Amino acid sequence: MFGSSLRPSEIEDNYRITLAAGVLDVVKKQLPRGAELGSLRVAMRLRKPIDGAVRDTKQLNQVNDATRMSTGGPPTMLGRKFIVTITVVEARGLKTKSGANLSKIAPFYQYEFFTHPEFVSKIGSGPDAKFGETTSYDFAINDGSLNYLERQNLDINIVDDNAPIGGLARGGQGTGDETDLEDLIGTCSIPLASIAAGKGIDREFDVRNDRNESCGKLLVKIVVIDTLKSQV
Repeated sequence: MFGSSLRPSEIEDNYRITLAAGVLDVVKKQLPRGAELGSLRVAMRLRKPIDGAVRDTKQLNQVNDATRMSTGGPPTMLGRKFIVTITVVEARGLKTKSGANLSKIAPFYQYEFFTHPEFVSKIGSGPDAKFGETTSYDFAINDGSLNYLERQNLDINIVDDNAPIGGLARGGQGTGDETDLEDLIGTCSIPLASIAAGKGIDREFDVRNDRNESCGKLLVKIVVIDTLKSQV
């Protein structure tokens, strides 16, 4: 999801503070309208880079189009309805590129499964953060959903909520280093093809940063329930 542009999109600028219409008369008498009172430095960071969001939206639209045009699938899978539960159990040995105090990192994760809304986890603590959050999804098998399972991976992005943004550390102090301002720790990519066969997943996955360096592990469990079989 974060592709080659893993660095979060940032907007940073300085703004002048001036008097505007409607201020108190006593202030007007002291300073002329439009007088500069100072400056304000503003830094904002998007959780998802703009190019990644555009690419994901395009892919999502293609999946939706294929789903709407679906005329069937493999005879053994056509019409099947699954319940897919995704559990991110815990992180193991997370580390940042900056080498910051790992005991102070506050990781959380984010992902999007098929056409379902984005999921954002609670905030954990430390490099071995415990999550244990489970989310369930209804999943009907057709051409569009099969195409998704066979060709796409589930990308889980791990983010440090305590990372500085826009050149500012906590408390508004400049870091002086523009190269280690990313809050994205890394991404683990999970192949989904086994789900199409009704098979679950229970294993560790490598977390890799934008330099393709290993920066920890993520334990993920995916359970697939065939609703037709569960009714028998």
